Amino acid sequence: MWSRGKGGDNFKSLPIAIFENMKNKQNIYFRILPKWEMIKKAEDFGILPKNIIGMQGPFSKELNIAMMKECNIKYIISKKGGDTGGEREKIDSAKEIGVQTILLSRPNLDYPIVFSEIKKLIHYIV
Repeated sequence: MWSRGKGGDNFKSLPIAIFENMKNKQNIYFRILPKWEMIKKAEDFGILPKNIIGMQGPFSKELNIAMMKECNIKYIISKKGGDTGGEREKIDSAKEIGVQTILLSRPNLDYPIVFSEIKKLIHYIV
């Protein structure tokens, strides 16, 4: 989700429903996958088509900067995606043009059984 003026955000797989009751949705852009189901879901939550950017990344730093400038973005909100999610390009792009970045982390999960070596996994199973 990206917001201009008082907010900015970049959305890919954040749950759009959490923004359903947000005011001033006309100042927020949602960058989501260009899949019919995702665009329909966004519209069902009151997001206008003009505020939906349907694109699939990864995106270059230059493209991120161009989109942020075009939409007058002040903040971006994104889940931590790591290198495969284009996180570094997003952060670098935002930093270069003074856009504030907010990254959301996934909750830490305690798995009851964890293996870091295949050999130990096989030994456990057999």
